[in-house]
Amino acid sequence: MSQLSANRSLLSEEAEKLNLEQKQVYDATGNCVVLAGPGTGKTRTLTLKLARMLQEDVRPPRGIACITFSNECVREIERRLDKLGIRRDRRLFVGTVHSFCLVNIVKPYARLAGLLLPDPLKIASEQDRSTCFEQARSRCQSSSSSVEMDRHRRTCLDRGSPEWQQNGLGNLVEAYEEELRKSGLLDFDDMTLLGLKIVQENMWAQKLLKARYPVLVVDEYQDLGLPLHRLVEILCFKAGIRLLAVGDPNQSIYGFNGARPDLLLDLAQRSAVAKFELHLNYRSGPRIVEASQQVIGQSGITRPQDGAHQGEICFRCIPEGLSEQARLICEKIITELTAAGCKLGDIAVLYVDKNDGDIIATAAQNAHLKFIRIDRNAPYPKTRLTRWLEDCAIWCVEGWKRGDPRLSDLLRIWSEFAGDAPGLPTESRSKLVSFLWRHRQTDERPPISLQEWISGLHEECLQFVFFKNCEYQDDFEALCKLQQACDSQGALSGITLPDFAGQRGSEEHLNLITLHQAKGREFEVVIMMGLEQGRLPNWRSDSSEEKAEARRLFYVGLTRAKKKVFLLYSGWYQNNNGQIFKKGASEFVTELQNNLAAKETV
Repeated sequence: MSQLSANRSLLSEEAEKLNLEQKQVYDATGNCVVLAGPGTGKTRTLTLKLARMLQEDVRPPRGIACITFSNECVREIERRLDKLGIRRDRRLFVGTVHSFCLVNIVKPYARLAGLLLPDPLKIASEQDRSTCFEQARSRCQSSSSSVEMDRHRRTCLDRGSPEWQQNGLGNLVEAYEEELRKSGLLDFDDMTLLGLKIVQENMWAQKLLKARYPVLVVDEYQDLGLPLHRLVEILCFKAGIRLLAVGDPNQSIYGFNGARPDLLLDLAQRSAVAKFELHLNYRSGPRIVEASQQVIGQSGITRPQDGAHQGEICFRCIPEGLSEQARLICEKIITELTAAGCKLGDIAVLYVDKNDGDIIATAAQNAHLKFIRIDRNAPYPKTRLTRWLEDCAIWCVEGWKRGDPRLSDLLRIWSEFAGDAPGLPTESRSKLVSFLWRHRQTDERPPISLQEWISGLHEECLQFVFFKNCEYQDDFEALCKLQQACDSQGALSGITLPDFAGQRGSEEHLNLITLHQAKGREFEVVIMMGLEQGRLPNWRSDSSEEKAEARRLFYVGLTRAKKKVFLLYSGWYQNNNGQIFKKGASEFVTELQNNLAAKETV
């Protein structure tokens, strides 16, 4: 049997397992919008549908572009496609909206469209962006914050309109962009805004994109904002590219980045689009499903699977404050869970921000718990490069035995990083293979320290990739932070390579994650801490939409759990200046508590 026939046979077998709602999406032709609640199998449905379209509807050399919200979502889609025998190649693009615009529009077409951009393109780091913003603010004598400027830039796309110049924000944006260009830089918003500009103003660009990608798949549509929505309108309803868009308006939690849940709903109402809804929740028990629907105020949006674990919601008032919450989580709640057979890797502690992350990380260290931390105060950022390094560590520790991750995948990503470096690509690949092979962990060889492994990899391979001179500036800075964290005084001092490999996710590592970063993940048990009024919702949330987004964030946290949710609060909190606010538990917690109590008394 040929590989193509084997792939088709596997796809057919997997398609037979779809439920009726999912099968309708799988069989549909034309433009589709799928509204899918938590745990309803949207990613599985999307990848099966994408695989079918790639095999049956699009003839080589044409292909499909799949856009999603984050690099974590990209990896998950690639992982699922790989299980179906589909590997990323020239026919298949899977990436973020920023990378799609950069790779497929800005790089190839900017000069043809008359845009004078830096050559070579270099993406601004966080420090670069901050410096350019301060220079622009000084020039404009503006009192606006970078957050206000970014929101304006992402949501007001019609430059020259009365809204554009509101509060001088238009002038500030233009001055900021001038500062970027003077430094030879683009930032992430430039990627989507320039991509949109090229497509909007040049019909030939629309035709070229359709010729290469007659199908466009968009995952997590509710989080991708107005520039992507405008791009979809042009490419799909003007240029004629076929659309598959998947998302959930109730999980739209990135309003500060310009996300708008109404855009997905508007798209679903178009006459040229078929709308489908997925309702069967495969993840959470009935009590958790019911509670989550009470939080969002929409009954019936999902229904639990027959025979599912009932689920449990536990409210815990800890009057002594946030630090005591963290201590009890690590020393009591987690101890009880693991004694009952739950693995650390099946538990997630979710919290509001990086400051909470410091508190729970300290408590976990004091309790001698291994953990994975994902927030802005983590020892190193989770970028594409550091995730790749984690995969390399996994390969060295045990992946070389079982072929997961594949060495070929590690080499493919390395080639993308090393593409602009001097020397033959084959030489660069050979050096990496040699290093990884020599650092395989065996029973006869004791675990190597992370510091020694990173230093060796840098000396033999990484230093020859000039991140400073290419578009991977954020990756270069993330590498520097990782190296610093491995120093004798760093947060990762003394940890071994297997411990670092565990940062990808393991049974032995507790998950410490902000509520925003938890989206798209699932765990047996979720512990939400710091649920105080004034923190969730934030005391600054004075508009109805900000309050609604805070509610959606609480909903996202609740729906990560399969079997059990702990909701912890103290009724008061302390700000960074030491001021204490006694506002009680979060209104979302109080509402849920009252609703569940009322139902029990009926």
